[in-house]
Amino acid sequence: MPKALKRKVKVFATDECERIVKAAKDCQADLKWDLLILVALMTGMRRGELLNTIWANIDFKARTIEVSPKKNTKHTWD
Repeated sequence: MPKALKRKVKVFATDECERIVKAAKDCQADLKWDLLILVALMTGMRRGELLNTIWANIDFKARTIEVSPKKNTKHTWD
């Protein structure tokens, strides 16, 4: 049997998404949080998938991101 969600899925309204991205842009950090959040909102990727994505996983011509498992190292996220 396919897995069924045990909790309700939260769907953000457009204005909520805009506020989240604006807050991320205003954040003074080394990490580009606004880019990560935009990719998450557009793709539905999970946190670990986003944080472990490398440039080689992105095909700009085909407009795709390859999500592949990474070995656990000190450079990868859970």
